[in-house]
Amino acid sequence: SSVFSSLFYNENEEKNRKEFAIHDVEYEKFVDLLNMIYPTSTPFAPSNIDHILALAVKFNVKDIIRNAETYLIQS
Repeated sequence: SSVFSSLFYNENEEKNRKEFAIHDVEYEKFVDLLNMIYPTSTPFAPSNIDHILALAVKFNVKDIIRNAETYLIQS
């Protein structure tokens, strides 16, 4: 994601930080997004598709956006 790359890899004062605050995102919903990026047993479902897709767009996670769109088309 270009958003995460910018946050973690740009040459700035935040580069060496071990923690980053991500505002305006509910913890549980962000964990759902991370579980899609780093696959666990969490599949797309009617209960999570809306917030995962919204966060994927917010953080520009293109693979998750494509997978979510495929899920919606096939549902």
